[in-house]
Amino acid sequence: MSEMSVTPRRSVKAHAIAVASAALTTVLVAFGIIYFYFVSPAASAGPAQPIPFSHRLHVGIKEIDCRFCHNTVEVGRNAGMPPAEKCLYCHQHIIPQHPWIRELHRFADSGETIPWVKVTYLPDHANFSHQQHITAGVNCADCHGPVEAMDRVYEENRLLMGFCVDCHSQQESRHAILDCLNCHQ
Repeated sequence: MSEMSVTPRRSVKAHAIAVASAALTTVLVAFGIIYFYFVSPAASAGPAQPIPFSHRLHVGIKEIDCRFCHNTVEVGRNAGMPPAEKCLYCHQHIIPQHPWIRELHRFADSGETIPWVKVTYLPDHANFSHQQHITAGVNCADCHGPVEAMDRVYEENRLLMGFCVDCHSQQESRHAILDCLNCHQ
């Protein structure tokens, strides 16, 4: 008789432990999902690119100037996206057998343009010149954020009129013009 009374108690206790373990596991999994979706650095990562490129490594650690890759920034509306040949300038000798570097060779050999995904958007109706801003001493990070800390670049600041007006109104020493027609021609 004593065995019968012990077995149900163990069974109830085992069931309670199983339920508590399942509940704890569910909470931990939910917490992990929420953390990695909202809190982790990947949450602020920009779009995936056809060839992964770490600005943190290249700009932050290796200290490569933005203009080396974005070489039309001083002469055009857009900063320009680098062709495969620009990447291969260094990667002809640095990790040349890496699969992503082989993909760069494929683009270069075929003459195909790398379909980089645009990260920063500027309205078409805005008259904007990178050249004027660089000449005035504006740093890339002033608009684009700390790309040297980003593995996958994301849009730190929405480049809308309010952002530009706020900056221009604070930059009197740089002769930032606030006239509407300066940007809206």
